[in-house]
Amino acid sequence: MHGKPHVVYRLAVHMPGEQHIYYQHGQAEQAIQQAQQCHTNLTAWFELNQNDITNQYFYCDIPHHYVLNKTTKWTKRERSSNLITRMYSVSPNQGEKFTLLLHVSGAKSFEVLRTVQGHTFPTFRGSLHQP
Repeated sequence: MHGKPHVVYRLAVHMPGEQHIYYQHGQAEQAIQQAQQCHTNLTAWFELNQNDITNQYFYCDIPHHYVLNKTTKWTKRERSSNLITRMYSVSPNQGEKFTLLLHVSGAKSFEVLRTVQGHTFPTFRGSLHQP
């Protein structure tokens, strides 16, 4: 890790429909509509996994193999980079929020993260306690 600069790549973590939205005063409606059409790093990872069935990377490993472009799509990384990935920290009280992202590779949706052995649980926490 000496001699070459490293880039720390932060990965967004959010529950379905709870991504951050930034807007200027008086433009909340427009920002909400725009956010519904845009991807976050996480939802772009789901889309990548839907379109590239060979991708079986964990969410935290994806920046080593792909680059998030300006249209919020992951594209194959053409050259290596000194990259350190970090997911945003989450309180233990919000354990559902990211634990499965560390254990499920190639997830195609939030629903896939809640599915264990063909059974889809109503919460992420429910799927954590299954064998």
